Amino acid sequence: MPEGVVSLSRREPDRVSVVGAVSEGRLRQREAADRLGLFVRQVKRLVRRYREGGAAGLASGHRNGHSNNALDAGVRARALELVRERYRDFGPTPASEKLPGRHGIRVSRETLRKWMAGEGLWEPRRLVLPRLVPAEAVRAYMETLGECLSLHGRMVAPYSDRHGVFRVNSRGREGAPTRFTRAPETLDIEPVHARTPQAKGRVERANQTPRDRLVKELRLRGVSDVAAANAHLPAFAEDHNRRFAVPPSHPDDAHRPVLQGADELKPVLSPRHGRVLSKNLTCRFRNREYQVRAKGPGHTLRGARVTVCEGFDGTVTLLHKGRPLAHRVLARGEPPVPVADGKCVSRLVEEAKRKQAARPRWKPAPDHPRHRFEPARRRPPNEMSRPGDGAPAGADGGAGPWVHVGDGGDTPGPRVHREVPGEARGAAGRGFLRAAGGEGGRGVRVGQPAPGGGRDGGGGGVPAVPS
Repeated sequence: MPEGVVSLSRREPDRVSVVGAVSEGRLRQREAADRLGLFVRQVKRLVRRYREGGAAGLASGHRNGHSNNALDAGVRARALELVRERYRDFGPTPASEKLPGRHGIRVSRETLRKWMAGEGLWEPRRLVLPRLVPAEAVRAYMETLGECLSLHGRMVAPYSDRHGVFRVNSRGREGAPTRFTRAPETLDIEPVHARTPQAKGRVERANQTPRDRLVKELRLRGVSDVAAANAHLPAFAEDHNRRFAVPPSHPDDAHRPVLQGADELKPVLSPRHGRVLSKNLTCRFRNREYQVRAKGPGHTLRGARVTVCEGFDGTVTLLHKGRPLAHRVLARGEPPVPVADGKCVSRLVEEAKRKQAARPRWKPAPDHPRHRFEPARRRPPNEMSRPGDGAPAGADGGAGPWVHVGDGGDTPGPRVHREVPGEARGAAGRGFLRAAGGEGGRGVRVGQPAPGGGRDGGGGGVPAVPS
């Protein structure tokens, strides 16, 4: 620190003004103690130190001093020497585990991390191609791989975890290719998977620092959508690599040139599906029928196995033994409902909610049939109805059996209630009444179901009663 410069905390400049006023007699010690939240005795000590050393006398005497719990400088030098000689490729965590057992140096992981970072022995890894995507799915990895191939070429062995996109984890199918790993195999790229929690931690820790910094950087710049964030990522990666990137031990670039052209690379970076051609050289995919246009009769392609490459832009390519086949669409059907995995469900639900919210609400017109409401017809009372239940009363003021009287046939017509003599009731006490019309005019029939009889009055019903 230059001479004449005093390092003060945020509270100490306020103390300088208050203690200076007390020293000059412009403020009483009791008032100064109330303003600073101190006792009068402490104010007296501050005034004495201010008169002896000025503003520098109010600075804490422990600042820039040696901590009582600090490790000896020889321990730090010895630990860093061992890291340079034997644990150069170790991170702070594994190196802190080896130092106590092998060399008797006990130092915490975070302390060793600070030492190694200060000496340039450990830094976060270099950002190659950062990208923000809605979900961790096959499409995102395919597009990222294609962009990386166009910028840097083919890598030798990418390092990843054992996610289902990179590896089949079900029993009995270990080593089977996934929809994504078929592309690296075609490009002669051999993936390497992390098989231990420690190895998985290296991948996550390498991404932790840029993730933490990126969120804060986007907030400061007012970025709130994925498109704007991806537009800002190249500048963020350049600044991050300039500050934290570690130069490689070998300056030679291990990336290899891409042997396929742009047209040949597009089917490689697309999901693949197997199909078998029919005798008409047709196959079905996504509810569509495709026919291969072969030169000549095309007998050799009957029953042949082809590969359908579905591009993310909707284009379809048919391959036979690695060569594209000319084809046409014979029939188009309704596209099937897409099947989403667990990591895409939330995104699809949010998209559906946004579409439903943006859809205008339909309100029927005043004369719409929806507003034509007819009250439900009331069910006629039976012979067990009591007075006061809403049934018409009989001639004697009591409750009697009632029937519907209608016009001839089954045509519904005006219905009235008629009282039926008590002797026409069935012996069962509770029956039912049905209205029916005669052929020659108005008539009524009272039916009472008998054991084994039907509800229409047949098979044991009572005779008809004239109206």
